[in-house]
Amino acid sequence: MVRNLKITGSIVLLLMVGVAASGMVYDNRYLPLMQYPYISVPGRESHLTGDFFVTTASRAIDDREREIGIIELAGPLDQSQLAYSFVLDGKPDPLDPGLLAGELPWSIRGKLQTQGFAFSYRQYLGWGFSAGVLTLAMRSNSYLDFFFNPPKTSSETPPFSPGEVEELGRILRGMFADLGLSCNHVQQGGMGDIEAYLRWANRCEYSYKLRSLEYAGRLGVLIPTGVTRNIYQPASIPFGGNGHWGVYASGDAEFEVKEDWKVGVLLRLSKRFARTRIERMPVARPLLPGQAYPSPSEPQVFGVLVGPARVNPGLSEIFSMYAQWEGIREGLGVRLQYTLVNHNQDHWTDLRLDKTVKANLEQVEKLSSWASEYVTLTAFYDFDKITPVRGYNPIVRVAWDIPYTFLVAHKSVHSYKVVLGLEFNF
Repeated sequence: MVRNLKITGSIVLLLMVGVAASGMVYDNRYLPLMQYPYISVPGRESHLTGDFFVTTASRAIDDREREIGIIELAGPLDQSQLAYSFVLDGKPDPLDPGLLAGELPWSIRGKLQTQGFAFSYRQYLGWGFSAGVLTLAMRSNSYLDFFFNPPKTSSETPPFSPGEVEELGRILRGMFADLGLSCNHVQQGGMGDIEAYLRWANRCEYSYKLRSLEYAGRLGVLIPTGVTRNIYQPASIPFGGNGHWGVYASGDAEFEVKEDWKVGVLLRLSKRFARTRIERMPVARPLLPGQAYPSPSEPQVFGVLVGPARVNPGLSEIFSMYAQWEGIREGLGVRLQYTLVNHNQDHWTDLRLDKTVKANLEQVEKLSSWASEYVTLTAFYDFDKITPVRGYNPIVRVAWDIPYTFLVAHKSVHSYKVVLGLEFNF
């Protein structure tokens, strides 16, 4: 009991002083862009990895953990709300007066699939310091399908006929065309953000009743080389932080409790800097008599207003822990990892010169916070475990990232990722 308390206290102390760990971009609500812990080998402080990966997703969850379409993270689409924004912006009313203009909701379903290659390199510099870089190249395919979701009607109100639904669909496609939107299929390709960092680490042998203990501190910069969202393609996604520079401080500790049994912990704080960019913005609704809050607007990705906006991303907090068992049989090992990413609300400022038609940025900001949780199952094989003298043979890894709602996950995509990779340490 006393021994367990000492070990637990050591873990808490190490986390409080801000130790740092291996990680990738993390602050992306669409994809699990995270690197896995390096396989640590005493005397081998430098690492090189290459990972081929594929991801697939067809759904997201809202703030109440209900299943929604990926694009619906920006809010539900109601055709009558979108038409009202057209009118407030001075455009002709696109709806036929013969159609009900009260509530015309559409469900949006689709799929997001990616294939890519992630690269990481860390070079030991001496005196406990090392420098590293991480990036990825990827291509993505996104598909959207629109389904009319008939509103609830009374027994005296006839339901929409197939002909009326078809006409509503034709009008909706015309509204998208007027906004310059291409909504069905988007294919993207290019680089992700680059992460560069400086790390300091210390390793202790046979301390605190442990076989070994390593803890480290790390500071990094996020360079926005990744593909950004296209405001004329609602299904497009950013391959990183959507063009924002960023910095982070993180911490990690790895405890070898006994031979080939290791436990690791990671904490990280990440901040993207504010940036002005051309964005879509929904039209604000005027308050009606006796109304305390304005009515909802169209989703931001279908926003009627287009102009410069200053976007200041919120702080992202990352927590991860893992348990690893090496040498199960010769060089075979497994790892179980849990990762939680929480992104706080962004702040938007409308920088259009003409603000006669006001933008509803409160709605955009409210939907910008999110959290995701992933469980990662990893199996690896260290070919040097079966040689009498350790050489420079690779470690082969297979990993599966599984989205999981356990504590705080909300307003994020449930994206599955499978990875096949190699790691070299030297």
